[in-house]
Amino acid sequence: MKVRNFILTIATTLATMAAAAQTDGFSYQAVVRNAHGDLVNNAHVGLRLTLTAGDNGQALYQETHRPSTNSYGVLSVTVGKGAPVDKKTLNDVDWA
Repeated sequence: MKVRNFILTIATTLATMAAAAQTDGFSYQAVVRNAHGDLVNNAHVGLRLTLTAGDNGQALYQETHRPSTNSYGVLSVTVGKGAPVDKKTLNDVDWA
């Protein structure tokens, strides 16, 4: 019984530590192309991300980024770490 309680305590501690280590945000990647369909390589681009809800497209959260693309035209950002368009944060989004 003592071993079982010890294992349960360790599992609970590890789960709590994993939850505390999570950051506010999630990763987003995209390939950037110009109007002609050509890759936009090694360039700074402007990006506005909008999280919407429902069929009406109500904006729940918006932020902007100024990332650079790599040699393949790929950019990577963390949603939640950009500059908010209004005073909302990613934590204000009702994920239900």
